[in-house]
Parts: sequence; C-alpha cells; structure tokens
Amino acid sequence: MEDRGIGARVTVRLRRERLDMVTRIAGGYFTAPPVPEAHSDEWLRVDVVYRVVEAVRHLMPFGTDVHIVSPPEARIEMARAIAELAGLYDAA
Repeated sequence: MEDRGIGARVTVRLRRERLDMVTRIAGGYFTAPPVPEAHSDEWLRVDVVYRVVEAVRHLMPFGTDVHIVSPPEARIEMARAIAELAGLYDAA
C-alpha cells in the first residue's frame, strides 16, 4: 500500500464472494489482507484508510456487498451520500 496518510481508518465488512472485485478496485486502501468475520462464512473484515472520511464514498459502487462498521463518522458520511443519490431519483 502506498503512503496515503491516515485521516480516516474505516472498518468494513465485505461479502466473501466479492473479494476479488473489491480488492482490484479498493485494495490499495487496505491496511492488511481481509480476515474472516467470526461466526460467518459469508463475510470478511478489513480496515481501509483514506485521507478524509468523506472518501468513504469510494465504497458506494459495491452497494450491499460492503458495509461500513466504524467509525460512526464514516457511517454518517455514507448515509449522507446515499440520501443525496436517492434524492436525484425521487419520484415526487
């Protein structure tokens, strides 16, 4: 991993069947290889680092295959991004 500075360390769950795709696109942000999540054959956990917490939007293309676990600021930022996107397609 190249030195990107650590502004935001984010823990995510990722669906095991999407590991190759997530690694190709976001693997440069991993702090270590993903590890199996306790009590689950479907999910892995990995920490990623971004310069700023707003960069978690980088994970949006993975949809429900990636879940932000922590920190709360990263979860809030992702929720904000999703709300903005949903607003673009509001039927009203």
